[in-house]
Amino acid sequence: MEPSKLFELAVNLTIADINAGVIAPATMGRDDQIEDRITHHLKVLRRQWQTLHNEDNIDRIY
Repeated sequence: MEPSKLFELAVNLTIADINAGVIAPATMGRDDQIEDRITHHLKVLRRQWQTLHNEDNIDRIY
């Protein structure tokens, strides 16, 4: 999977977090929390992809 697709999925998961109220609109440092959530989701997705596909380097473009 291309890194851009993984990033897109991480952003969509973060949007879902916002819609679910995980990150409240009035939260101090909201932008930082959003960036942290995207980073978190991206790491989890990359780790899952590597595990499921036994890939050391998922950045390879197919």
